[in-house]
Amino acid sequence: MTARGDTGSQTAAPVLDALVIEWLGQAAGVWLRAGYSDDYARYVDLLSSWGAARHLAPAQVEEQIFGLIRAGGA
Repeated sequence: MTARGDTGSQTAAPVLDALVIEWLGQAAGVWLRAGYSDDYARYVDLLSSWGAARHLAPAQVEEQIFGLIRAGGA
């Protein structure tokens, strides 16, 4: 589990680490900074919007991003 809490919950806190930050910048053109609450809020909003069509919680989207990172894909 990469998030705090049940990843299927809308309230689970998705992880925003250096790997995810780099992936977001390169794959999606989204530039975020670690340790900034306003950037983290933008991140959660982004994951929410990406997950909405597939009924995924933000932490579930983050897990899929991490899977892409591990697989070396975009």
